[in-house]
Amino acid sequence: MSKKRKEKKSVKAFLLLIGSELLDLQSEDTNGKFIIEKLKERNIDICGYEIIEDNLNIIKESLEKACKIADIVITSGGLGPTRDDLTREGLSQAFSSELVLNEEWFREIEERFRSRGRQMWDIDRKMAMVPKESRIIPNRFGTACGIYFDFEDKMLFSLPGVPSEFKDMTESFILKEIDRRFKVEEEKILKITFAGIGESDIQKVLDEIIEENGILKYSILPHSGVTEVKIVINNSHAESSDKIEKHLLKNLGKNIVSFKGESIVEVISEILKKNNYSLSVAESLTGGTISRKIVAVSGVSSFYKGSITAYSNEAKIELLGVPEDEIEEFGAVSENVALSMVRGARARFLTPCAISTTGIAGPTGETKDKPLGLVYIAVSKPGKERVFKHIFPFKRENVIEMASNYALYHLLQILRDEI
Repeated sequence: MSKKRKEKKSVKAFLLLIGSELLDLQSEDTNGKFIIEKLKERNIDICGYEIIEDNLNIIKESLEKACKIADIVITSGGLGPTRDDLTREGLSQAFSSELVLNEEWFREIEERFRSRGRQMWDIDRKMAMVPKESRIIPNRFGTACGIYFDFEDKMLFSLPGVPSEFKDMTESFILKEIDRRFKVEEEKILKITFAGIGESDIQKVLDEIIEENGILKYSILPHSGVTEVKIVINNSHAESSDKIEKHLLKNLGKNIVSFKGESIVEVISEILKKNNYSLSVAESLTGGTISRKIVAVSGVSSFYKGSITAYSNEAKIELLGVPEDEIEEFGAVSENVALSMVRGARARFLTPCAISTTGIAGPTGETKDKPLGLVYIAVSKPGKERVFKHIFPFKRENVIEMASNYALYHLLQILRDEI
């Protein structure tokens, strides 16, 4: 079968996530999000996305349907050794391909068990069983190999569901095979991060520039105060990207975090490092969420000194030096206390920059003058400090997320001298 690069305007992919546990709404699908991003970077359309249970008939039927409508089919999960791991059996039935033992991978499994001091059982032999007409996809970190079918000018990749294994096998094998086979029409993609602005305001400005600048499609993805926008520009209008950026800067400049798809923390990191500033945080209602967002980015140890989660009034007084009479007069949720907290963080950690948050996340705690969702955020840098008042009328977890993202956004603003 020919494996020459194929030129076509639209390549379609179907994602099939297999595992009864994924149907539990508490489980997060990280594999689907990861592969969708990689496929979109290659201008590959997602024509189907399904989460199905560990049921042989359902797996077989879903595979057959996916292969009819897509050029690329990628599955995740169901390749382990247990009775409910049925993906390889589904592949066998869908493609009428007998399951056979791959001797090479079986020896690899034996060696890995031996090197790890583990007993290998007969059930583990299952992880080396693959459809006869398929190829194996090596797994550097696990014992279940992936499975690759190349048929009728289409490609099917079946990978384990463990996120670290799925990601590594995608990058080391799947993407290389896809890039070798398919050549799609080149398009320019703009990735813009906004903060402190609603979707409708962004949409209004996009509507002004869509048709005249060759925009083929775009997506708006909000995240509680932070919004990611991706704009796909026709290759024949590639020069329009500069015009689009200028238009967005003119109309939404203060809300643009990055034109490179960077997060707020990543951009803040660049500014702090450039100015040799250090940063600390004092959190009340956000309870460590801001700190978690900061330390999620590699390299922040060069400027981030730490945080104090001072939830109770006593903690605010003892750990941050907030005056007791200030809390009695204005209340813990107030502009005055937010300012004292940010000053306390700077003093305790000896940092020129700091953030503080105090508020009412709910669902209890409101008063006549202080509604649920009321938040005060203070930010500071050398020679300047500001306090912001917000009311986020949402559920508790959303108030915390919004307050955390807005706190980082306001720090970015003060660092950029936009406030």
